[in-house]
Amino acid sequence: MPRPRNPNIAKALRLVREGFGIRAAAEAAGVPPSTVSRAVQEAARPVCPCCGQVIASLRTASVPPDTGPA
Repeated sequence: MPRPRNPNIAKALRLVREGFGIRAAAEAAGVPPSTVSRAVQEAARPVCPCCGQVIASLRTASVPPDTGPA
């Protein structure tokens, strides 16, 4: 996981890992809850160990539903 640029966001993420809720961690760190929520989501994404780029999720091809006998 790449380090957050803002030390307050890093503090909020640390508090969330320790068991605080997103809103409580945001208030303790002095940042908006939406910022903490977004940082938590970004931290959950897989990152390439070589280049640090976020790995896109695998998507399956959409298959049309079976319409039954013709």
